[in-house]
Amino acid sequence: MPETDKIKLDEYIDDLYNKVGDFAGEFLNNEGSGLYLLQSKVNHSCVPNAQSTFPYSNDIVVLKAIQAIQPGEEICISYLDECQLERSRHSRQKKLNDPDETSEDEYDDEMDDDDFMDD
Repeated sequence: MPETDKIKLDEYIDDLYNKVGDFAGEFLNNEGSGLYLLQSKVNHSCVPNAQSTFPYSNDIVVLKAIQAIQPGEEICISYLDECQLERSRHSRQKKLNDPDETSEDEYDDEMDDDDFMDD
């Protein structure tokens, strides 16, 4: 897909999310936030082998395998929600590297295509 079409598609999807948010309140709203030391060390994959869950309806987070994980294999979760994971690779990378979503200290303006993780 040409870059201009990718940009138009991203803008369309963003507009759609905003319209849903206007109609139904904040779309995909989180109920809270927290910092979990061990959880924060798990890397991202768009094809994760684990997921974070809150099975006890409290502040205890559990890292749950969603597919077989071999000894020595890296455990990865998705930093994106299910809706975002369904989007194109371009859209996912944009979301993961958007300076509005990441602090300036963490964002590297010099990042190029070779720095992105493969799916």
